[in-house]
Amino acid sequence: MADGSTTPGFNFNNPEKDPEDTKFVLTDGDGLPFEWKQYQGLVGLPAMPNIVERLKLLPKFVAREEDTWICTYPKCGTHWIWEIASMVINGKAETIPVPKEDYFIECTDLSSLDSKPSPRVLNTHLPLDCIPKDVFTKKNKIILLIRNPKDAYVSMYYHMTGMKQKNYNGTWNGYFELIPQSIKYEKSYGNWMFYHKRFWEYAKEHTDTVLALKYEEMLKDPVSHVRKVAEFLGKPIDQKLCEAIAEKCSFEHMKKAKQTKGMAGPEGEKHAKPDEKHWRDKAHGMYRKGKVGDWKNHFTVAQSERFDALYEEQMRGSDLTVDFEAA
Repeated sequence: MADGSTTPGFNFNNPEKDPEDTKFVLTDGDGLPFEWKQYQGLVGLPAMPNIVERLKLLPKFVAREEDTWICTYPKCGTHWIWEIASMVINGKAETIPVPKEDYFIECTDLSSLDSKPSPRVLNTHLPLDCIPKDVFTKKNKIILLIRNPKDAYVSMYYHMTGMKQKNYNGTWNGYFELIPQSIKYEKSYGNWMFYHKRFWEYAKEHTDTVLALKYEEMLKDPVSHVRKVAEFLGKPIDQKLCEAIAEKCSFEHMKKAKQTKGMAGPEGEKHAKPDEKHWRDKAHGMYRKGKVGDWKNHFTVAQSERFDALYEEQMRGSDLTVDFEAA
């Protein structure tokens, strides 16, 4: 990544161009509507303005051979690994001054992405088969970060209830009931199992272009994972820089350094007009806990058993393992 310059690409208040029939609504366990969007059979897309219009244009996306991609299911450490990869590419442990969202293809127009200087570290939550074909033609490097689904779903609950434009006031128990509903669909942006089962198999078959990492393992030993990223990207790095990047990208440091930046949380919007804010005033924003096992404070025993059954059914035949317990 270059000098930190940025071209505005996303605003929740942009005029909506997506047609009405792209809306996709489910009802939570408390009877509250929860709105997503849908496109070409992919349901559960974020209800952000013009996401469908952007997806229609994705086949025209032109990758560059030096592009790096961060691919994650939502709330699985995207900001964390994006920051690490960006620092590794820059060759220095300095906080990246631009927001990750400037390189997030679901919410940034192609013209804005095209204007970014190389090398670009792009990121997406799109399933494997929805990623632009030119990414694979150009053999771009992809970093896949995997987090256990129970923590990911809990984190997403707080993300959704914190977003002002989402206007969702459901309880955790109500939100939980959206999970079994959404995963019934063959292709769902909100289905952890659908996303990872396919991506994991692809990663095993393409180790030259895909590095699969696990969130829980990276928390235990961040320094060695910084080195893995550097080796995968072909960037020389010494132990001192590995340690410095791991420290700069720790949850505590990133929360302090990033929370006041734009879309990261309500602290970054203190001086914004009310109709320009993304977050509710008491929202956690992008950085809440970053821990392993917080799901135990939310899932009831019955919910955990129901989820385990759904997980086993949908992941049958996959050898992907995840750590649900704190170290």
